[in-house]
Amino acid sequence: MFAPLTHYQRRTCRYGITVTNYDGSPLALAAEDEVRIKIGRGRGNEPLLDLVSGLGGAPEPTPGGSSIAFTPGTGNVVLIVGQGDVGDAWEPGVYEMEIAVVDGSETAPPDAIKTAAFGSFVLIGTMTGEIGDPQSMSGSSSSS
Repeated sequence: MFAPLTHYQRRTCRYGITVTNYDGSPLALAAEDEVRIKIGRGRGNEPLLDLVSGLGGAPEPTPGGSSIAFTPGTGNVVLIVGQGDVGDAWEPGVYEMEIAVVDGSETAPPDAIKTAAFGSFVLIGTMTGEIGDPQSMSGSSSSS
């Protein structure tokens, strides 16, 4: 379990995560492993965001700008949640988040998926006034 990750809607944010063994020591991720992160609303539902690291821990960004990367030989993972992936379709609130390791060395079953951690992803709505959006900047302010 990890502390909740807090994210602002329509923003890109980078998170540093250390994947650990059950005793709390860092997990040594191998180059043939994959890290997978799912964010969604409960069991039985499709994840709203499902990310998988690339070969050797390299990032493979989504069209919305999200990615996962890791450093082989360590448990160091970098999660980038792109603003294009957490836009207006997401309601602000608390979501479930699972971090899993697809173990490339497992043979029975092949590429076994092991849950490394789970916790909460808290999405906070942002104020209007996006840069370059004349509609959101048309409001007026007043003082009395």
